[in-house]
Amino acid sequence: KVENPVWTLMGQYSIHHKISELLNTAKDNIIFICFNNRNVIKYAKLLADRSKVIPVSVVLVQKAESFAGHLGKATIMRLVPKDPPGEWEGEMTDQGFVTGDSSYCIELLLLVDNESTLVLTKEEDAHRAIVITGTVMSLLSRETAKIILGLSEEVDASPNNTKKNFG
Repeated sequence: KVENPVWTLMGQYSIHHKISELLNTAKDNIIFICFNNRNVIKYAKLLADRSKVIPVSVVLVQKAESFAGHLGKATIMRLVPKDPPGEWEGEMTDQGFVTGDSSYCIELLLLVDNESTLVLTKEEDAHRAIVITGTVMSLLSRETAKIILGLSEEVDASPNNTKKNFG
C-alpha cells in the first residue's frame, strides 16, 4: 500500500528532481508525452541512457523528426492530430496543451512502469507537478497514454518519413 498516492510539487528544483528520480528508477518502461519540447531537451540524455536498458517511448507534438538519433533507442513518435479528441476542451500551442478555460497549460505527461504518473502544468507563471502512484488515477493515466499513443505515429530515422506504430 502506498502511503502518499497523490501529491503536488512546486518549484523548479523539486520538479526536476522528481522527474529525474522517476526516470532513473523506472524498471519496466517509460512513456514521456511532451507537449512542450523544452522538457524533452532537458531530459534527452537521461531518456537516451534509460532507453539502453528499458523501452522508452517519447511522444512529441512539434518537430519530432529533429529528435531522431538524439534519444538513444527510444521510440520517437509524433502526436497527430494536434487537436484533442472527443470531449477534451483546449488547444495545442507552442507552450503545451492549454485547457479550454486557459487555467492550465499541460507541458508533460510522464508514465513510468504503468504505475507512476507525473503531470507537469504551468499555471500563470508557476509550474506544478502532480504525482500519482498506485491508485485508480494510475489506471486513468494508462488509458490516457494509450489514447495519445493511438493518435501518434512513429518517426523514422530518415527525414520526413513516418510509419504507423500504435493505433
